[in-house]
Amino acid sequence: MIKLPETCRLPQERILYQPYQRGNSNLFEQLHFSKEEQKEMRESFAKLAITHSIQTSTVNILEGQLIKQIPVITIELNQDDVNIKLIESLDKRLAVYPIYILVKPDASQGLLVHYKEKLSHIKEGQRFKLLRRFETWEDIELGFDGDTLDQVYDRLVKTVAKDDLVDNGRATLKETVQETQLLAKLEKEAAQLKKKMYAAKSMRDQMTYKKAYKAKQKEIEGLIT
Repeated sequence: MIKLPETCRLPQERILYQPYQRGNSNLFEQLHFSKEEQKEMRESFAKLAITHSIQTSTVNILEGQLIKQIPVITIELNQDDVNIKLIESLDKRLAVYPIYILVKPDASQGLLVHYKEKLSHIKEGQRFKLLRRFETWEDIELGFDGDTLDQVYDRLVKTVAKDDLVDNGRATLKETVQETQLLAKLEKEAAQLKKKMYAAKSMRDQMTYKKAYKAKQKEIEGLIT
């Protein structure tokens, strides 16, 4: 179950999409959805609605330089499988920084958020580049801590990400995501070197790969400590 402070709940949810509801065509046009994406929306989602709004008037935290409001979009799914590609397509186009509550047919709930960066210009309706997706299906009770909504958003992302981020307590969210991506790259390279080390026929090649492997391990240790 995903719990948020009641002060953030809208008096009435704002429906963004419901199959065959009047107004869907306007949403599709505004967000430049293709015919195939519209078909996938009908198959995958029973409803999309803004159910909560995290903003100065609801959490008494100042607007950030980047983020003025964090809408909470609840997506009711038609099936257990989550159409991640479609949610990504939606999030690239929205002009805000939302978090998503995903509700499966059995009423179980998950929380999804993207770390994204604004593009220099809108291209085919896309406003953002998505760098990482974080998702959890654990029970979470969200509180909001920070001096600005920028800080609140960063901490929300870290709350959802948990162990999926290399967080040394010093880096900004951007630096943390970059370090996490670098760690994944280094671990992949280390695994390849280890494989080559064991497959090498000559002692000389084995020692060369072993030296490179140890150097890569040292880089990895430097990131996570």
